[in-house]
Amino acid sequence: MKYPVARRGLPTAPTFLAHWLTSQLRSLWAFPAELLPALIDFRKNWRITGAIAPSSSSLCSSLVGLALGADHVLELGAGSGAVTKELLKLFPVGSIQAVEVQPQQAKELKLKYPAIDIFEGTAEAALEGYRRDGVTAVVSSLPFRSLPAEVRKQTVRSICKYLSKSPGSRFVQFTYGLRQPFEAEHGFCWVRVKWVANNLPPACIWMLEPIVDGCDSQSKLRNH
Repeated sequence: MKYPVARRGLPTAPTFLAHWLTSQLRSLWAFPAELLPALIDFRKNWRITGAIAPSSSSLCSSLVGLALGADHVLELGAGSGAVTKELLKLFPVGSIQAVEVQPQQAKELKLKYPAIDIFEGTAEAALEGYRRDGVTAVVSSLPFRSLPAEVRKQTVRSICKYLSKSPGSRFVQFTYGLRQPFEAEHGFCWVRVKWVANNLPPACIWMLEPIVDGCDSQSKLRNH
């Protein structure tokens, strides 16, 4: 699946700052009821949560848009269900499985989306047991930079193993900032797809792809 190359690079600092401040004020006004629980959860479980606020609708819709065309969607790190909600707009209920390791959030997801298959456990365990015919889009909100080193290593290994055994499947991940989510294993490379300023904090969306004719993630900034 190809995406058109962006004609413009990242925004200049003053333009970006003005855009970001405006968008964050709008976002905070839009979901104040969700912000406080998210901050409390972040304080208690910051290494697992990895975010101080729910993902914005702009970020969620961009992530989900990159899953279009897949037969199934495996959502890693479903959290409060912001991305799950967007997935339901474009995919049949039966094609979605959401994964959440934190028991309380998994319980809330099951109550909020009773028709969806909610897997309570680690991403590694979910990937090891996930087998579907056709193409799967793995959409991830996992906070790789804050995960314990061993957990991150095992999760990355499971992701690459799954993609290797499931031709045509894809892995979509967002990060805060411009660094790659994690070091790609041999045979894979990162492609930076889209910058989303309308999020707290601003986010960058990446796709992990098999290496075909070399890979230069910095020269492949794309817009969906």
